[in-house]
Amino acid sequence: MPIIKQHRVAVIHPDLGVGGAERLIVDASKALKECGHQVTIYTGYHDRMRCFDETRDGTLNTVTLGQWIPRTIFGRFHALMAYLKMIYIAFYLLFFSNYDLVLCDQVSACIPFLRLNLWANPKIIFYCHFPDQLLTKRESLMKAAYRKPLDLFEEWSTSLADSILVNSKFTRNVVQQTFKSLRNRELIVLYPCVDLDHFIKNKPSDDDCETIFKDYDSVPREKFIYLSLNRFERKKALATAIESLSVCLFKLKHEQDKLQLNEKGNKKEGMHLIVAGGYDSRLKDSVDYYAELKQLTQDLDLVPNVTFIESPSDGDKLKLLQICNAVVYTPENEHFGIVPLEAMAMSRPVIASASGGPLETIEDGVNGFLCSHDNDDSFPNAMLELYADQVKSDAMGSRGFIRVKKDFSYQAFRDHLNRVCFPPGTHAS
Repeated sequence: MPIIKQHRVAVIHPDLGVGGAERLIVDASKALKECGHQVTIYTGYHDRMRCFDETRDGTLNTVTLGQWIPRTIFGRFHALMAYLKMIYIAFYLLFFSNYDLVLCDQVSACIPFLRLNLWANPKIIFYCHFPDQLLTKRESLMKAAYRKPLDLFEEWSTSLADSILVNSKFTRNVVQQTFKSLRNRELIVLYPCVDLDHFIKNKPSDDDCETIFKDYDSVPREKFIYLSLNRFERKKALATAIESLSVCLFKLKHEQDKLQLNEKGNKKEGMHLIVAGGYDSRLKDSVDYYAELKQLTQDLDLVPNVTFIESPSDGDKLKLLQICNAVVYTPENEHFGIVPLEAMAMSRPVIASASGGPLETIEDGVNGFLCSHDNDDSFPNAMLELYADQVKSDAMGSRGFIRVKKDFSYQAFRDHLNRVCFPPGTHAS
């Protein structure tokens, strides 16, 4: 891969946790570094106990600024605090640094202030995951009044970027419908990716996976395991996976004669669900929803059938993907969704919502199933179909690996990002 010239790159992200957006910006930073550029990540919050390995093991230079700025004020003003963090970082870059390019992620509030740097005049690229104004509700007149200037500022500040990247065609359409001033702007789709070499190199052995069974003795070896891998947030609709498991177990008990089981290929009997993902004790929604999910599990008499795992490490995520037989991905209208790609990288079929990003990654009936939340039987039927024919389930997983290798590789992501940031002929200042 040719390198034109080394450039100085600043990457700005509001809260460097362990979600899909954070995985993407870590991959983007690593990709630009591999292209020969000097890359520094600036973030408003970085917990070394809850972050991706590359941001703490020295792979990526990570600087935390404005961590003293609270995430909320008495549980409110999330957006305003995120804006202030990004603006604080922008002022730091304005006075104490000099970069050829600034890649701003998620929150565009910093862009007008970065534009004040007339002497360096860095190229500014904004990666938009989804319009922030669509991620909140206006329950009251006061909330609507609070959001109005933020919404206007979001659209205006986004428009000031030299280039705008989006994570899917779905997001591109939503952005153009939401921001009228951007309807005629080119929005470049840069799909998130998975590093297949990393997955292959670090694929856990059976002995490695033993730690999961030892640490979580409720996880059975002999059952067909479904994995839900998402942050503990209400919008992720994790209850759907738990409720669907309840329906499946009922049908296995009372309607098994109606199921067409492939007895020759089925090696596992019974079902188990692992609900794993990022848990943030700072967030009331995360704490409350986690408690609600546990209560739901008790109410449905599923305690022996469901295991909860909080904030698994990168290594444990790989082990969970290795020991599971299928991944259940329940968010509706997800902007993209990195988990289906991670599942496919581990040759696991994916059962996902028939909306948003999964429509662009999952081929229904080929490498997984696309299900409707409007049909109560949609998710359970898909789960039962994989359980009933585990040979078919394995074949779907293999096709998923082929698809992710062809269309969502890290190498393609790296080269595309570098071309967008530094087109041929670009020179460092």
